[in-house]
Amino acid sequence: MEKHSSIGLDEYRRSCYILILELQGETGVDLRLGRQKLTLGPGVYLYIGSAKGTCDVFCRVLRHLSPWKRLHWHIDQLTSDARVLKHGFFIIKNNHGDCEAALSSILRRIFDYVNGFGCSDKPGDISHLYICRGTLEECIIQVYRVLDDFCFEPIWIQAELLPEA
Repeated sequence: MEKHSSIGLDEYRRSCYILILELQGETGVDLRLGRQKLTLGPGVYLYIGSAKGTCDVFCRVLRHLSPWKRLHWHIDQLTSDARVLKHGFFIIKNNHGDCEAALSSILRRIFDYVNGFGCSDKPGDISHLYICRGTLEECIIQVYRVLDDFCFEPIWIQAELLPEA
């Protein structure tokens, strides 16, 4: 991972991220959250995740971008569906303690959310999947502004610029 540190990303590698997804088409994606079933309709979705272990942010996001993975987390059900476009992600500088909780607290005041999605390990968070009502471009700009306003020092990385997952 030397190439990341050479461009000043070391303080971002063990932090959190917001993955920007878009579900296109007429039909929704059926998901299961424990015993609950739900259907997500077309739109732009924001998923909060973290990478603080041996797999850094880039490793974790590449996993999300890959269509070939064992379904383990809630987000895997969404990212493995061919109708879901994975546009890119914001990486967040790790200067907020529990970055996921901080992001969840902010985003739930601004966006609709899927209750209980992706946060079973964080009892204080109500969701890690948020719904942005707008075009893809509007959503990316809105998220960037929110992150910047709260001093998260975001960096946007387009999925197409990453190596094949």
